[in-house]
Amino acid sequence: MDIYYTNNILLRIYSDIKVYPNNISEISLEKVEFQTLLKKSKLKKKDLASILGIEQSSVNNWGSSKDIPYWVESWLGNFIKAKKYDEAKSLLCKNG
Repeated sequence: MDIYYTNNILLRIYSDIKVYPNNISEISLEKVEFQTLLKKSKLKKKDLASILGIEQSSVNNWGSSKDIPYWVESWLGNFIKAKKYDEAKSLLCKNG
């Protein structure tokens, strides 16, 4: 099942029953999903930390000793989409 779809379902469930987690981070990305998104983005944890301006050790701890921040899934999803857009634009400009 697509992880974006899964989180949308969770958010709909919470809004339908009017029960929200105490903190949005309770709807967090799982470590395996995080690793999958990193692979799709072709980013290493070191690169991600550099782009985000945070310590690599923070990113390394996500999914093990620290929860993965709630915003990481959408950030990586947008990064992947932007990268695909840039690649398509580049191809069109070369062939245009």
